[in-house]
Amino acid sequence: MSASTSEFENSDINEIYTVDEKDYLVFIEQHEPQLKINNIPELFWKSLCLKLQNQIFDAGNTFSMFYVENDELENTDTFKSKVVVSVDFVDITDGNQIYLIDHAWTFKANEAKNHLREVPGLLERMAKLMNVSLQSPNVIEEVYNSIWKFNQTYSCS
Repeated sequence: MSASTSEFENSDINEIYTVDEKDYLVFIEQHEPQLKINNIPELFWKSLCLKLQNQIFDAGNTFSMFYVENDELENTDTFKSKVVVSVDFVDITDGNQIYLIDHAWTFKANEAKNHLREVPGLLERMAKLMNVSLQSPNVIEEVYNSIWKFNQTYSCS
C-alpha cells in the first residue's frame, strides 16, 4: 500500500479495494455539504467513497428488507409496513457499516415486458429477486406479474 492510499479496517471489502487519498479529497470537496446536511457521521465518509467508486452494493450481506401487508386488521384499510432485519451484527462504531442500495429498475408499465426481453441481464436479475425460476417457459410473464408486489410507483411531472 502506498502512502497516498487509505485502506479500511474492516472485512472483505478492505482486502480488495482501496481509496486513493486524492480521490477521497475530491469526493469530500464535492459531497461534504450533502454528507453534513444528511447527518452522515465522518466515520462513514471514506467507506461511502470507496463503495460509490467501486459500486459495492453490500447491504444484502448485512440486512434484509421486507414489505408486509396485512388486510386482516380491523377498522383499517390494508396495513402496510416495511421491516428491516439484520442478518449480522451491526456495530455503529464501524465505519464500514454504511450501505448503498441499488435501485433495481425504472420502467413504464407498458414497456416492462419489452425491457425484460431486451435489456441484458434484467430478466435474470428480476427473476432472482422475485424468486421466479428462469427455467419456466413463462418467465417473462411470471416476473411481470410479480413486480407489482415489490415496486413502488411515482410520477414525473
